[in-house]
Amino acid sequence: MDLFEILLVAVRRWYVSVPAVLVAILTAVAVGFVMQPEYKASATVLLIPPTVNPNDRRPTPASATPVERNPWLSLGEVGMAQAVQVSVTAPQARQRVEAAGGVPDYEVGHTVRSGLLTIDVAAPTPEQVAVTVDTVTALIAEEVVERQRDYDPGPGEAIGTQLLDSGAGVVTSRFHILRTQLIVGAVGMVLATVFVVSFHAIARRPSRSRRAQLASASRSGTGSVGVASVGASRIDPASPEAARVDRDVRPARPGNGRATGAASVGRAGSVGVAKVVGPAPPSASAPPPAPATWPPAPPGGRG
Repeated sequence: MDLFEILLVAVRRWYVSVPAVLVAILTAVAVGFVMQPEYKASATVLLIPPTVNPNDRRPTPASATPVERNPWLSLGEVGMAQAVQVSVTAPQARQRVEAAGGVPDYEVGHTVRSGLLTIDVAAPTPEQVAVTVDTVTALIAEEVVERQRDYDPGPGEAIGTQLLDSGAGVVTSRFHILRTQLIVGAVGMVLATVFVVSFHAIARRPSRSRRAQLASASRSGTGSVGVASVGASRIDPASPEAARVDRDVRPARPGNGRATGAASVGRAGSVGVAKVVGPAPPSASAPPPAPATWPPAPPGGRG
């Protein structure tokens, strides 16, 4: 069944399709009233290079242990930003944010070929949005410091962080409500279509008594054309039907004691070949008839 046939069925069964479509629409509208809007905010953190060149340190004596250099300075802010992005989106970091009162479903993005990190947060309340943004930005700054602590950078010799956008602008979003309504409405329309098509198929199916009648009619209608035999059912010679049959019978041949012919017997519309039985031959006990003479004798016995 294609789409056009489904539309024809829906129009034909409008008393079923219209209520089904209304139920699907009302369900989608009710879902929109039940769901609560979301609150969103975005923050931006920039990783900045060191302000002091580590090579400007005074050289140590040859006998002293060489100072280990900070390898993150060779990777630069881009490598540090990628490492921090992985760290603050790990399950342990999300658990810390949730324990602080925020939501664990935040996203941290990284701009290609730069040390720019963006934080996107969506929460049911504005308070949770603010707590999540503050906690994640604090985790980013802490992660940058901890990764360079073992190399004992001097003042201004390490990669730092700078908060460009604190995420104070919380906005209300209803996009997830619209998306859920569209999904519920689409599923409701599919279920309504299936219901209407199923109802149409059940309504077209004949009942058990109707099927029995059709089966008996098909069995009785087989072999309705055949040869009819007249004479087995006795016909009253004085009836008009017997006179009509006598008129339709062809003349019998000489020497044949039976007369055959074609006749229309029965009700109107039943046509067949009829066999009419003539008078029975004379019995053996009866005297034979006198022979015919020619010319016949005149009245009074004169020859």
